Amino acid sequence: MLQFYLSILETPKEKSEFEKLYKTHRNGMYNIAYKHLKNRNDAEDAVQEAFLRIANKTARIFEIPDDKKKAFLYALVKNIAVDIFNRKISRKDIEYNDELYAESENSIPLDEQILNKLEYEALIEFILQMPDGTKNAMYMKYVAGFTNAEISSALNITENALRQRLFFGRRLIRDYAETHSTNDCT
Repeated sequence: MLQFYLSILETPKEKSEFEKLYKTHRNGMYNIAYKHLKNRNDAEDAVQEAFLRIANKTARIFEIPDDKKKAFLYALVKNIAVDIFNRKISRKDIEYNDELYAESENSIPLDEQILNKLEYEALIEFILQMPDGTKNAMYMKYVAGFTNAEISSALNITENALRQRLFFGRRLIRDYAETHSTNDCT
């Protein structure tokens, strides 16, 4: 990929600076993207997108002081990871995660495992029906593991607004769980 990015650049100085950035920061950027996306391919896509954006606008990155470039690159890849995440949410790409039940499979009877899977899938479907702001905040907090500061920054809202969305989302889930557990008993 490095050769592709270098082919976009015009001057030897740009190529040299870009190559230095790439070799110095690509692994750290990958780690940031993977932390948020929890998927190797998506994390690699986020890093590639970040470097493609940089290659297309090299003048901007070279204007940033050296002591601030790392923070800029990490913020860029984090924002791209959030965009990838949001696209996946909007396409309803959340799937049942076998790892959630792998630890307890030996101790839970098969019919109960199936019931748990169905309940999990119903809950995911319910979450996907929430308003976009609440849905994204809930997923970023409880599935992707973002901090409140990261989520509020990515969603461009205050941390107080984020807490309200999370509270609203938890209340919706609680109400959903109470309704469905009552219906199961009757």
